Amino acid sequence: MDKSRFVELLKGLQTSENAVRQQAETMYQTAKQAEPDNLIIGMMAVLGSADVPEGVRRHDCVLLRQLVTRGAEKDFVYARITDAHKQEVAAELLRQYEQEKLPAIQKKIGEVISKLADYVCDTDDPRASLGAPSGWPALLPQVFRMADTSTATSVESCESALRLLKDCVPTLKDQIVAAKQQLGQIIQNGLASPQVKHKVATFLLVCEIVTETEKKAWAPLLSTVSVLVQAKLLTR
Repeated sequence: MDKSRFVELLKGLQTSENAVRQQAETMYQTAKQAEPDNLIIGMMAVLGSADVPEGVRRHDCVLLRQLVTRGAEKDFVYARITDAHKQEVAAELLRQYEQEKLPAIQKKIGEVISKLADYVCDTDDPRASLGAPSGWPALLPQVFRMADTSTATSVESCESALRLLKDCVPTLKDQIVAAKQQLGQIIQNGLASPQVKHKVATFLLVCEIVTETEKKAWAPLLSTVSVLVQAKLLTR
């Protein structure tokens, strides 16, 4: 199925015409069972196409998030595609996330990435891993780089990366807090940013780290940046 047919399928799933929507839903459910690889690769192609209407791409993201979320076998399509396609999907998600120009779509891609990370970075199930050491080797280096307000070229993209980093904390807390110098720099720069949305996203990141880790893990960050003092800027 080429990209145009996937676009039509997604439009059909969104239509208010019952007959058309039911036909599209039948096709979609059949593809999930019979053609998992073609389905995910086709939906990734739609996601990466700027010429596709934003509403269709947004719905595509919602469905992709479901397909990569560990749960019922019939819906968890990612687990049934080939290893080569698993690597391809992961790499393409990161590429599209960084290049996406529409903040709403970038946020949605980030949600897909977060759900996929929950699976491939799960240390209790190393079979899902995309590679050592974290289960998804390319994920944190890219998110760390995009979340640094001192080098970011887009306010919205940097905020999105800070929020994605926060969402990754429950799954990747050990790797995140282990990168003390880089994490401390991100927090320091985020709280010092003139952009309120950066301050808020950074403060939420700090709260997530404190909630998800032991004090001995996050305490060293206090020597890198006076988090509590800096956070008062949010109330001004």
